[in-house]
Amino acid sequence: MMAGFSFRTMLMILIPAALAATAIGVVFNGYSSELDDLLGSRPASPAAANLPPILMRVADAMSTADLAGLLAEQFVRAGGPGPSGWLRRNCYPFLITLKFEKESLLAFFFDRTPFAFPRMTPVRGFERAALAYFGVPAARLTTGEAILLFHIARFPDAPLPVNDPERALELRDGLLQELFNDRLITRAQFRTESSRPLILSGSHPAVW
Repeated sequence: MMAGFSFRTMLMILIPAALAATAIGVVFNGYSSELDDLLGSRPASPAAANLPPILMRVADAMSTADLAGLLAEQFVRAGGPGPSGWLRRNCYPFLITLKFEKESLLAFFFDRTPFAFPRMTPVRGFERAALAYFGVPAARLTTGEAILLFHIARFPDAPLPVNDPERALELRDGLLQELFNDRLITRAQFRTESSRPLILSGSHPAVW
């Protein structure tokens, strides 16, 4: 009796577990295919993208998990609200880290990150964002401009100081102070960069 009871009990445990594992496998395979479609072809290495060196240094300080989580959040947002949003937010980062190493994640981050504009269609990637915000290619961004774009990319929910030049300068100077505190720029660089005005492209409504 005990052996039969134990066998039935084991079946009652193993069958639901097997069904759950199958369901999880189906979900993960589906999400893996979604990511392949969302990511598309892999962009060039960020080292070849002519980005300011400070961008490479601050981005490289991010962990692989942070980068995967940021990319996953961008993909979930792009898909709009839905009942599966929570599940994607938890599955995507895991799948992204399985599929790609950090250099590839950095390439996706610099090439695909969306930048929103009030009353305008968002642009994707640091190169287009540099032109839209500051009217210059990414390679010509000052350290202050570059770190502002990096901040916007990392924290898309943070309020943009729209039409508030003083707040914009405070934000930029605070970010420069953080770079100095982390020894990513020298004291002379901090003084030079914090003394610069914010010069924006005239091709769009003021963002700051």
